[in-house]
Amino acid sequence: KIKNIEGVLFIPGTSTYLFLFILVLFLIPYLIIKLLKLLNRLLIYLIVKHGLRKPYKVLQRQFVILSKYVREGGDQSAFYNLINSSLRVYLSKKTGFDFNAITTTEISVILQDLKVPYEIRSIFINTLRLSDFSKFSGVDLVFDSLSFVLEDLRTAASNFEEFNRGANVNI
Repeated sequence: KIKNIEGVLFIPGTSTYLFLFILVLFLIPYLIIKLLKLLNRLLIYLIVKHGLRKPYKVLQRQFVILSKYVREGGDQSAFYNLINSSLRVYLSKKTGFDFNAITTTEISVILQDLKVPYEIRSIFINTLRLSDFSKFSGVDLVFDSLSFVLEDLRTAASNFEEFNRGANVNI
């Protein structure tokens, strides 16, 4: 009867510990590679399932709704609330930060840290500040400017997409 496995030789001249060490040496990298492949598949599934690559298309649909709202002469505070939430969701999905839970000033700092060009960043921040002003002041802004605000935001979003596709992307 074998009572002690330590002295058993698998290959002449080797001991059990050497065999186990070599087994672990090859098994651990194999398992890590398999885990990384599984995580890659899971990430691809999440991107496809939840449409994480389409925030710009969602924002474009919101712009269509907002354009109709401007043409019909809807409530200005509702317009700014919708533009605020749409822009925050868009920026959150594009950058990975939760912009719904932070202030406009903090958003400005994050966009600056991400090296978003000043022209794009200033339009985003000015739009968010206008919507904050409309929301919290109770004062109506000039209604004729809604179409200009919307057009500026469309241009900035388009430029932001081009910035993200460029070689200087830090996001």
